[in-house]
Formats: sequence, structure tokens, C-alpha cells
Amino acid sequence: MAISRGEDPYFNTLRALNLIKDATDASFRGRKVLLKPNLVTAWKVAWESGAVTNPGVVKAVIDFLSFHYHPEEIVIGEGTSNGSTWEAYHNNHYLQFQDYRNFRLIDFNQCPGTPIRIVNPLSLREEDLWIAETVSEFDYIVSVPVLKTHDHGIVSLSLKNMLGVATSPWERAKVHGEKYPSDMSDEEFRRSIPEFHKNILRLVQHIRPSLAVIDGHTAMEGEGPINGSPVRMNLAIVGTCPVAVDAVGTAIMGFNSYEVKYITLAEHAGIGTADISQIEIRGESLEAMRRKFKPHHRYHPMKF
Repeated sequence: MAISRGEDPYFNTLRALNLIKDATDASFRGRKVLLKPNLVTAWKVAWESGAVTNPGVVKAVIDFLSFHYHPEEIVIGEGTSNGSTWEAYHNNHYLQFQDYRNFRLIDFNQCPGTPIRIVNPLSLREEDLWIAETVSEFDYIVSVPVLKTHDHGIVSLSLKNMLGVATSPWERAKVHGEKYPSDMSDEEFRRSIPEFHKNILRLVQHIRPSLAVIDGHTAMEGEGPINGSPVRMNLAIVGTCPVAVDAVGTAIMGFNSYEVKYITLAEHAGIGTADISQIEIRGESLEAMRRKFKPHHRYHPMKF
């Protein structure tokens, strides 16, 4: 994996991707690719807030994959939880990509669904989580999240970002316990933590990114994933193992990756390593990039 620092999100992300080109799986050449950015909200306009993925980062991923691997089709897919997905695309300059050849945008909130089994974190009952069935059409999935804190998982990075493939905001709320964390009492919040993290693992076991590209140009600390404070980091963090990329992103933010239970569970499930000492990092030094992020105010009950 690689870390690159630079002020321009497009060129900096492209530089980071080129550092890992020899490690990128080329078996999807000429096939279908899904890019999953984080456009969690249409209301907090623009990536300068640290809430959503910068379109320059997405453009770099598109150009990198198109130049080296010539996919049959590249699709950006997202399901916004606050407002309309198409409004989020418009407000954050994603409609420009519709002019690209062999390219389209889709709204997971408008897609037919297929169920996977999860456990309600509050009732502890098994239930279906409906995810967009179109996701199964893609040969290669790229998770393109923002480097930011989170109100239920400490951080929201490439693994957590895949929750956007659910078919509605209500379906995403199921993963939390049919309540968003801000609506939970302290007792409900503590009780919900174990199964929330297991649900993220259950999702990733069905839909695993082949490439993770974290937009750390404008990150977010504090009351993430929407209401935190922007932090200018000028970083791109990329790699072919989403667990390792998330572990490094977590460490850059000043947290221990093993505090984040869904990262630990993913490691135990054999998806990748969260042990920083075992991860080869090209480009910038992790230690030089560290900055202690202010955590969400419920950080301590979230620690694993």
C-alpha cells in the first residue's frame, strides 16, 4: 500500500496509485468496475467539509484504471442517507463524469435489492439487510471513502463505506439497530456496539473492495461522519487490502486499529491484516503523517 501527500487531490491520488501499480490485480482488465465514494449527505455541500469524497480523487481513480486496464465500463454507485443521491452528485460535481465514455452513475437507493442476514444490534433478532443487487454485476470494486471519525465505529473508512450499497437510508439504519446513534440513549448505544461491528463484517464478507482509496485531503474529526470539523491533511492512502488501508488510516488519525472492532473482526476473518508492523507502506512515512484527531464525544464506549 502507499501514502502520498500533495495539495492537489487529483495528482496526489494518481501518484499514490502509481506507487502500487505492480500490486494491483489486473484480472479485471476489460470488465466492469464499481467505484463507491462516500456521499453520505446531500445537505452539507462540497468536499471541503470533510463529509464527502472529493471528485478529484474519484477522477484520478477513473483515469488510473482506464489508462492501465481499459475496463468495459466504470460505474459510480452511491446511496445517500441524507437527501437525494442525485442532489449529492450534482452538488459535489459528480455529474461531470456522465460525459465520460463507457461510464454511468447509479443511485443504490433506487435499485432492486437482494437480502443478506444481519443481527439487529438492539433487539438481537436476525433480519434481512437489503443491498443493491446490481453490485453483483461488477468484477472489481473500489471503495473511495473520506478519512473521518464516526459516531458508531470510531472511524469510517473503506470497509464501513460499503454500507452505502444498501437500498435505502432505512436499510442502513438497520445495521445500527433501526436507530441512528444520535437517537440512542447511552445504555442503548453501549448495547448496540458489538453487533454493529459484526454487521459491518457481515456486509464486507458479501461485498469486499478489491482496492481502497482513502481521500485524506480534507478529512473530518470530532462529530463525524457529517457534523465534525474539517482537517486539511492533503493525503491519499491507497492499497489492495482494505483492512490494511483502514488500519493505516486509523493510525494516521491517532487511534489504534485494534480499538476499531470491525477492523479487528475483518482481520480475524482472514480478509487482511490490521497489524501495522506487518504492512509494507510505500511513499510517505506513516509516522510523519500522524495527527491526533479529536474523536467523537462517545469515543470511549466505542473502544474495543
